Amino acid sequence: MAGRTSPAGQHLSHGGAIQFARVKGGAAGSLTVTGIATTDVLYKVMGLYKYSGLYALNTSIDFTAEFSIIAANTINNTGGTTTSNWVLFVSYEDMDA
Repeated sequence: MAGRTSPAGQHLSHGGAIQFARVKGGAAGSLTVTGIATTDVLYKVMGLYKYSGLYALNTSIDFTAEFSIIAANTINNTGGTTTSNWVLFVSYEDMDA
């Protein structure tokens, strides 16, 4: 079973603990988010563009619709946007906490 994604505007009602992770972007496909599980609920994947080691202002993008939890420690956006040069901020509800 793939991880659940919260519909826009849904309130946190599952009773798990909210977790946050910062992940280096990469080619479209699988990215490692240590600790995320297929039973967790993915809430947000925000990207912030990084150029020459600095974050660029006004460059945040919401990539949430492209990503899903596909396995333990793994989110995926195969066929989606390449996130190289982006830092991704992932929030999810840890249902085992």
